[in-house]
Amino acid sequence: MSTRHTMGKAGIVAVSVVAMLALAIVLMMKGLLPASADTAGVLDHVTITPSPATVVAGAQQQFTAQAFDGNNNALTNATFAWAVINGGGTISATGLLTAGTAAGTFANTIQVVATQGAIVKTATASVAVTPGALDHVAVTPLTATLPFGVTQQFAAQAFDANNNIIAGVTFIWSAVNGGGTISATGLFTAGTTAGTFANTVQASTTVSGVTRTGNASVIVVAPGALDHVVVAPVTATLAAGSTQQFTAQAFDASNNMITAATFTWSVVNSGGTINATGLFTAGATAGTFANTVQASTTVNSITKVGNASVIVTVPGPLDHVLVTPTSATLAPGAMQQFSAQAFDASNNAIPGATFTWSVVNGGGTISATGLFTAGSTAGTFANTAQASTTVNGVTKSGKASVTVASAQPPQVNEVSKQVLRDTFKDLLNRVGFERFTQVEAKFTDTQGRHLSVLSVAGTITALGQNSITIVPNGSTASQTYNVTAQTRFHPGEGNSLKEMARLAVGDRVVITTVNGDLALVTSVHQGQRVEDEDDDDEDADRDNRGPNRDRGAEASERHEGKGRGTAAVMPPGLAKDHSNKGNRHGDDDD
Repeated sequence: MSTRHTMGKAGIVAVSVVAMLALAIVLMMKGLLPASADTAGVLDHVTITPSPATVVAGAQQQFTAQAFDGNNNALTNATFAWAVINGGGTISATGLLTAGTAAGTFANTIQVVATQGAIVKTATASVAVTPGALDHVAVTPLTATLPFGVTQQFAAQAFDANNNIIAGVTFIWSAVNGGGTISATGLFTAGTTAGTFANTVQASTTVSGVTRTGNASVIVVAPGALDHVVVAPVTATLAAGSTQQFTAQAFDASNNMITAATFTWSVVNSGGTINATGLFTAGATAGTFANTVQASTTVNSITKVGNASVIVTVPGPLDHVLVTPTSATLAPGAMQQFSAQAFDASNNAIPGATFTWSVVNGGGTISATGLFTAGSTAGTFANTAQASTTVNGVTKSGKASVTVASAQPPQVNEVSKQVLRDTFKDLLNRVGFERFTQVEAKFTDTQGRHLSVLSVAGTITALGQNSITIVPNGSTASQTYNVTAQTRFHPGEGNSLKEMARLAVGDRVVITTVNGDLALVTSVHQGQRVEDEDDDDEDADRDNRGPNRDRGAEASERHEGKGRGTAAVMPPGLAKDHSNKGNRHGDDDD
């Protein structure tokens, strides 16, 4: 029993070990259990470190390689072979790179080949070879031959020992052996002493603590005798009033610049003016002025001149805007058309300018075309109508002032006799004089003025030198009216004193006032109808008051809103329908 029991336990232990080994193999195959060096997988890929690498020309860089299986487990049983396949240097069997002398970027040039039995994998890395330490500086051109005062631009470049360019270097320029001067950017200006100045141009730089210089030579030659003068620009096209800076240079026969020359400037063929420094100002007259700009110089008793031409175009740049009229006086509601014109500094009109109109100081409104409408507030509105324009980027504006006058009541003689009679005639003829008391008509003329026309019938009780007193029909109280030079009579013509002489106490009349002023005295004889005056009488009335209109024209005027300064009127019949205020008998006898 004991022996069997012991053997049974041993068998169980053996089975458990086998099971655990099987589980471990399964887990390793699924990548859940890392393999040991003794259980490494199959070569899958290889890597290079560093990648990429930057190496100074001629310097060395150690590369290393590592092989891996498919589960990124490092393998130790692979062998490696190194090579440079795209330049940049050489590499040893152990991966030690010696960079070449030529700077540059060498993509994927380092190659390693990993081998595990029959399995081969490769990897590559890029290398950037940078210039070495500063070794020398080259200045170009190496030699320059320059006449007095002429300039030469020099350039410098830094290099390492392998002649690789070192970029980003700045230089300090100097003239160390005479011959002229040099700017901070390497622009050399020859002096006035002839000679050869060896290695006078020097460019110096310091890189990483190393300082190097480069040099160039200059030969300065004296110019020959003055031969000609050149003015630049040769031709200039200018708007009137604009300017152009001209320059001049003297040369010898070999076109060597003579720097000692000074110039006298003049305008010899009109077109504008020029100052002592050659600044030309175009005049106001358009045209082509050939060779008008002249520069003259004398060197060693030799005098030469140079010329340039000018084309002046009109107009010049926008200078100002003029609004016309510059001022206007308007009644409330009246209109004024303003206009604007753009000018250059020489008062040449600039065509084609468009304007934006605005009211900037009150007084009314203005349309996009400059039509101003006066408001209802009286007063002077200085510089209120503004016109603004922009020409070639220059904006200017002009202004005009507006005075809005107080509304004045119409004069009584602005309303024709025929119009005044139309306010009461039909009603009086229909009801008769005895039953007619008064009729009032209210309306507004084309200037916005309010007119009140009142016609009162009555009998004259007294006549003064310039007054008429009546007792109105249906009343016992008398009313007196003042006769003025504007008072008219029907029938009749001529001045008021002459017409008053025809009246007598006891005459029946219709007194018509306009806004309270006596405008018309109409005599009505017993049984007589009030009719229109005949042509001769009406013509005389027109002659006394200037141009007027007949009934149809005046009625049309009211409806169309047009006029020539006379009051707009009611058409016949309107007095009956709308203006019979106070007539106690106006509707009895229809």
